[in-house]
Amino acid sequence: MKGEAFPQALLIFKKTVTCLLLIECPEALYPRAGLTHINHPLHFNKCFSSFSFQKPGINFNFQIPNPRVMKQVTFFAVFITVSQLSFARMEPAKNKVHAAGKNYGDTVLTAIPSPQQMLEEIISVTGLHDDFELKEADVLNIQASISHQKRYILYNAAYIDWLNKLTRDKWATMALLAHEVGHHLNGHTIRKGGSSPAVELEADEFAGFILQKLGATLEQSQEVMKYIAGLKASETHPGRMARMLAIQNGWDRAAVTEGTTTAANHH
Repeated sequence: MKGEAFPQALLIFKKTVTCLLLIECPEALYPRAGLTHINHPLHFNKCFSSFSFQKPGINFNFQIPNPRVMKQVTFFAVFITVSQLSFARMEPAKNKVHAAGKNYGDTVLTAIPSPQQMLEEIISVTGLHDDFELKEADVLNIQASISHQKRYILYNAAYIDWLNKLTRDKWATMALLAHEVGHHLNGHTIRKGGSSPAVELEADEFAGFILQKLGATLEQSQEVMKYIAGLKASETHPGRMARMLAIQNGWDRAAVTEGTTTAANHH
């Protein structure tokens, strides 16, 4: 960067001097462009002093720049050059700060495990063999299903990405995956009739149990419901408070084996 500063400054200075001379003394530059027919006597008298040298057979006229005008031009040229360089140095600094902020956000998201890694963590604390297939699919958010006697967890990648960016940690997505595993292990996916509030609460309680075993606090385990659960119950899903309570029940049940309680967690 330092090696590039001098050539850049010199270029800015030369261009600035040219522009200022064009304003103050246009006749000094017009001839170079082939515009010798333009005459500015006032500018010429102000910018140059004429000298003549005559001898028999010799007639020589020449002009030198007016020191006062050239001093003004030089002063303004230096001022503009320094200002331009200062501004140029500030811009990379701003971009660096902006890039640093962006990299920080990207680093946080990169630290969040992939859905497959999260599913493997969940299976590891159940003590079961991994016979669930996680698959990206054209679904609204995430769901458990069975096809050809194979247990699937289907998820919308854009939805998971949105949730990760919103919460900036893994626990919300982890809770959803644990919830869907709970549907499978509780036999919900082989029942007829689809979702119901009771079925959803069972899966929520299982998710709370699993997340406590994985090290999540109660608040982290319940956080996902702030974004996906409605305040009021529907025909298929309970209201937000009922779902958060079910997660707490599962979390507390898991905490008993470790001597941890909800009250202790809050303190």
